[in-house]
Amino acid sequence: YKQNCSENSFLVEKALSQHYFFEFLQILMDQILPFVGLSAIFICLKEHFSIDSISKLASKPVKPSIVKGRKIANIIKNYIKSEVQMLESPPVFGAILVGDKENDALYINFKKKACEDTGIVFQLYKFPESISQSQLLEEIETIVLSEEVDGLFVQFPLPDHISQLSVLQSIPIEIDVDGFYYPSCSVFKESNFSSSIPCMAQACLEIIDFYNVEVFQKRCLVVGDNPNSEYASILLLKRHATVTMVDGTCPDLEALSISSDVIITVANIPNLIKRDWISDTTIVIDMSQSVIDDDSKRHGFRVVGDLETSLQGVRGIVSKVPGGIGPITVALLLRNTLENKQRKIGCI
Repeated sequence: YKQNCSENSFLVEKALSQHYFFEFLQILMDQILPFVGLSAIFICLKEHFSIDSISKLASKPVKPSIVKGRKIANIIKNYIKSEVQMLESPPVFGAILVGDKENDALYINFKKKACEDTGIVFQLYKFPESISQSQLLEEIETIVLSEEVDGLFVQFPLPDHISQLSVLQSIPIEIDVDGFYYPSCSVFKESNFSSSIPCMAQACLEIIDFYNVEVFQKRCLVVGDNPNSEYASILLLKRHATVTMVDGTCPDLEALSISSDVIITVANIPNLIKRDWISDTTIVIDMSQSVIDDDSKRHGFRVVGDLETSLQGVRGIVSKVPGGIGPITVALLLRNTLENKQRKIGCI
């Protein structure tokens, strides 16, 4: 146990969080107790924790903070890496890219780098923008029938002549790591089939849990009229939050924001949510990704969210774009890929 704690920072990092402490205990009981005995577990816990320290942790107030998505993502990736090392062969993550848009290629490279960090094999399937819908669907069918990937991801948006829904429908739930297609989401609504939970919505919960934010009976505002806003709302409702959904044109948006404990925005309207609307105890998670031209940037563009650009004097916990939810979403794609592999070989 001590050796694992020194070598696996994931367990230690998780233990530092109130939400994860009980999961940490479960890991001890399930994976370590059969080998070392109950008394050894108590001795180790006594060395690292005390009832007083745990109670202080549980009552620790939320501090103002700008969410560092890479920090949370690294915890997830460290876990993935440790699990991959125990497999006879690594999982394979397949990414489909259509066209040559520079920002799409940039996002794909983020995923490739994350695969390298975790030991997962990255496989890119690149097609020209001129590919027809029927041709693309045939290519996807070939990939699926080959059974060479444990997770398959499609970089959106697709060219206008290709139906996004048709492409999503062509990916079996067993390798749908994004969880974005509706039948996959119907499964996550009704069960705990983790690989079908939409990654961006799940990333919101990872942030909420990392900062020990309890959403039970709390007022949660979800801004946006799209699948991501729906998925985030469902996950919050599963935790018995009081959820209000509005679109970005809601005339009462300011008042609703000020009175909310949690704000999740995915309206894709830059500067929609003002910094003055964020109270001392509010957690704000920006899920939007709007690409705007910016000649000062190396690629000639930058990605922004719905939050006001200037967050000087911000209060509460804020996850902004970029640097917030994005790295966590990528890490969750790979975690789902790992779990698909583990299911395939009977590990879970």
